[in-house]
Amino acid sequence: MGFFDKSYYKEGPGVGKNERKKTALFRFFDIFFGHFWQLMALNALYFGMCLPVVTIGASTAGFTYCVKNIIAGKPIFVIHDFFKGFKNNWKQGTAMMLINAVFGFLMFVAFSFYVFSPEVITSQGLRIAFAILLGVICIVYGMMQFYTYLLMVTFDLRFGSVLKNSFLMIVIGIKQNFIAMFFTLVYVFLIIWALFPFSIILCMLFLLSLMGATVVFIVYPVVKKIMIDPYEEENKEIPEQIFTDATDKPEELPPEKKK
Repeated sequence: MGFFDKSYYKEGPGVGKNERKKTALFRFFDIFFGHFWQLMALNALYFGMCLPVVTIGASTAGFTYCVKNIIAGKPIFVIHDFFKGFKNNWKQGTAMMLINAVFGFLMFVAFSFYVFSPEVITSQGLRIAFAILLGVICIVYGMMQFYTYLLMVTFDLRFGSVLKNSFLMIVIGIKQNFIAMFFTLVYVFLIIWALFPFSIILCMLFLLSLMGATVVFIVYPVVKKIMIDPYEEENKEIPEQIFTDATDKPEELPPEKKK
């Protein structure tokens, strides 16, 4: 199986009228194993492109662009599509990376000062309250991350709109967000503790793609239902790729229709 297996997209007999619809778990496995070699190639490319550190944000945009297309059932060429997403979203991707770094630093300082420093805050109850407050902030911000890169590679949005819509998606897709959060924590547990030090090798091979595909598979239906489907219904004559691929929209969408 190569990077682009045409047989995966061949027409088949279809689904029978009375055939039971596959569960989400089996649909995910169909996608993951149907694109296994593509995801492994994408994993290796993403891991390598993140090594310079300063390219993490843009690389995450390219990575998310490829994963989103796989989940949406679109054919992809891993290298071409990765660098397409990288090139067209590097500014917003890098800005998001810097914001994440600042947020992480501020949370580290806040936990160190307000939670783990009894000499600074002597009241244990107050430290617990701060721990809960900071934990909630981290959860909310973490859930936003499920959408930030996904929205920036799917729509032609300003950076402020990406952040605003990501925040709104927390409430709209609350069920999916907690499911995605659960799997993310499981993967982080496996990477940091359970599989260490072999987790480094596994991250180079497929763990990053597995995590990315899992999260996008869970939250993409929320984005599709809230932002893509209404637009598609309103503009049936416009091909889907125009508004689901941010890199095509500026040239083809009329200004008043841009999301």
